[in-house]
Amino acid sequence: MAKDVKEILEKIAITKEPILNLEMKGQTPREPGVDRYWIAGFYPILNKKKDEVDFIGAVVIEITERKKTEEKIKESEARFRALAETIPQLVWETDAKGNPLYASLNWNEYSSPQLTPEESWKAMVHPDDYDNINNIWMQSLQTGITYTGEVRLRNKMGQYLWHTVYGNPVLDNNDKIVKWIGAFTNINTEKEFANSLKKQVEDKTNDLAKANDFLEEKNEELEKMNKELQSFAYISSHDLQEPLRKIQIFSAQIMDKEYEYLSEDGKNKFNRIENAAKRMKTLIEDLLAYSRTSIAERKFEKIDLSDIVDQVKEDLNEEIINKSATIKSFTKHNISVIPFQFRQLIYNLISNALKFTKPDIAPEIEINSEIVNGKSLQNKLAAKNIDYCHISVADNGIGFDQKYSSKIFEVFQRLHGKIEFTGTGIGLAIVKKIVDNHNGFIIAEGALEKGATFNIYLPVIN
Repeated sequence: MAKDVKEILEKIAITKEPILNLEMKGQTPREPGVDRYWIAGFYPILNKKKDEVDFIGAVVIEITERKKTEEKIKESEARFRALAETIPQLVWETDAKGNPLYASLNWNEYSSPQLTPEESWKAMVHPDDYDNINNIWMQSLQTGITYTGEVRLRNKMGQYLWHTVYGNPVLDNNDKIVKWIGAFTNINTEKEFANSLKKQVEDKTNDLAKANDFLEEKNEELEKMNKELQSFAYISSHDLQEPLRKIQIFSAQIMDKEYEYLSEDGKNKFNRIENAAKRMKTLIEDLLAYSRTSIAERKFEKIDLSDIVDQVKEDLNEEIINKSATIKSFTKHNISVIPFQFRQLIYNLISNALKFTKPDIAPEIEINSEIVNGKSLQNKLAAKNIDYCHISVADNGIGFDQKYSSKIFEVFQRLHGKIEFTGTGIGLAIVKKIVDNHNGFIIAEGALEKGATFNIYLPVIN
C-alpha cells in the first residue's frame, strides 16, 4: 500500500488536482497477514503563487467491516441464486419499484427473451388473469404486504398452467424495502383435481336430491321405532324396579330384626345397599322420564354445583376408597341446569377419571368453577353477550393424545384397550350430548401419561 500512496502523492504533485473516494487495501504492522480496507481522499495545498504544492493533506476512513458485510451479502446472493437454479419453482427478484433484477433458468420455459420484461409478462399471463394479478402486485408495491395470488402462465408449448405466486419484501436496517424475492409454483395438477372433484360433488348433489324421498320414508320408520322403543323402555323400567323393591324390603327387614347382631361394618354396608337401591330406583325413573321428554320440554332448575358434586362422590364412594383417590372441589356457583342430566355428566367425568388411572399412582381429581363472559373466551362456540359457568374436571391419569380431543366424544369411541380398561365408550358421548342440551360446549385437553382436563361451558341462565 505504501507504494500506491507514494504514486498517488507524486501524481498530485504533478497535476495539482485532488484524488478523492479512493478505495485502498492493505495490512497493518499490528495484524500482518490480515487485509484491511480504507477509503481515502488526497488534496494538494498550493503555495501563494499557486504554481507548486507545499504539502498534501489526506483524510482516511477505515471501511473493513463494511467490506466484510458486502462480501457476505455477495456470497449469500450467490448461494441463493445457485439454489434457485436447482428447484422447480420460477424464482424471481426485483428492486423496490418492481423492476426485474434476476430470474431463474426455469423462466425460459415461459418467457420470451426477445421481448421486454413487460411485453414478455403480458404475453405469458392468461388474459382473464392479467388485470387481477397485476393489481395485486401494484398493491404490494405500494403497501409492502406479501404478494400472493393464483395465475395461469403460458409455456412455450402454448399451454396455460395454473401457478401460485408468493413474493416477500426484503427490508434494510431502517425497515425500508430494498427489493422483492418470490417464486411461482406450478399447481396445475391440484387445480385439475379440484375441478374434477367439483364435478363429482355436483353429480353427488343430484343423487342426494333423489335420495331425499328415501330419507323421508326412513325418518318416518325411525319415528315409529322410537315410539316402540319408548314403550319398551317403560315396560323394562317397571321390570327393573321390581327386584329393587325386593332388595329394599329384605334390607329393611334385616335392619329391623338383625340390626343388633351386625358389626359396624355390616351396618354401614346395609345402609349403603339401601341408599344404592334408592338411587337406582331414582335413576330408572329419571331415565324413563328422559326417554319420553323432548329437549324443549325438559325443565331447568337452579342448583348448587357443590351439592351435585357431593352426591356424585357419595355414589362413587366405593371406587374412591378402593383407588385411594383424592377429589378436591372448588365449586361455589349456582347455575340453571337439568338436574338429572347434569348429575349424570359429573358422574361420567369423575367415573372416567377413576377408571383411566396410572398403576401404583393414587388418582387426584380437581373440580373448579368460575363465571366468565363469552367475549373473553375467544371461542367461536361461545356467544359474546352471555355469561358462562366454566367447570373444569382435571385428573392425573393416563391422559390421551390431543389429536383425539374431538374424537373422544363420538359414540362407542375407545382410545384404550378393552383388556386394560372396561367400558362401552359411550360415557363421553353422553357428556357431550348433555352439554349440547344445556346450550353449552365442552373442550377436552390432554397429553399421554399427563392426565386430562375437561372444560365445560354452560350458560349461567338457560
